[in-house]
Amino acid sequence: MHLRIVAAAALVASLAHSAIASAQVTVIDVDGRRLQPGTDTLAVYVVRGGDTTRTGSVIDELRVIAGDDGAAIQRVYVTQDRVLGTGLDSIFDQMRTLSPIRERISGTMRSGELAFLPGRVNGWMRIASGDSAAVEVPLTAGAYNSATFDLVLRAADLHAGWEGDVQAFVASTNRVVPLMARVTGTERIDGHDCWRVAADFAGSDVTFWIDRDTRQLRQQVMEISPGIGILFRSPHPVAPPTHPT
Repeated sequence: MHLRIVAAAALVASLAHSAIASAQVTVIDVDGRRLQPGTDTLAVYVVRGGDTTRTGSVIDELRVIAGDDGAAIQRVYVTQDRVLGTGLDSIFDQMRTLSPIRERISGTMRSGELAFLPGRVNGWMRIASGDSAAVEVPLTAGAYNSATFDLVLRAADLHAGWEGDVQAFVASTNRVVPLMARVTGTERIDGHDCWRVAADFAGSDVTFWIDRDTRQLRQQVMEISPGIGILFRSPHPVAPPTHPT
């Protein structure tokens, strides 16, 4: 998914004062042309130890559209889940670089509108309690929208030993933070050879399985608390994922 990291992160974060993280942006080889337009439907499961329970699904569509500064990617992300809530997000990024343009968010967990301008992001956010806050946060050069983090990884020049870190704006915390990832090996998911990429998403452990040929996201697991994770995968019965050493 974009399999939406930010939606899961909203379960464990709340709006905070804006800040710029002190870490520097690392320039990594990202090319949005590695991504393929299309629609993926993935099931959502809550994993507690050996117990895996399906809670809903997500639909993740990538479109290539004409933008003011050339081609852009529009991502339409629909969530219907008992844990993550119901939502419809529309995210726009530059095609080649995945630099953020804007995002519209509507759902039971949160809603808002964001505009990414040179050196800043402006807009507003409202969370499930009804509390709202204006967004006016400085952006470091080269920073991404965290809602696009998985696309950044899928569009990167992944290979054995690859690692990278970027700065990204996280809407659920109203902050720019460093996000880090590294390739930890390869694994077959539903018959597809995948890069297994481990990431630190603002303090939460996330693992992505990215198809080595198509760059589709075949599976994602995000830990939301010790021993409890959210799994996104094709909608057929699955066992809890294992992590080979």
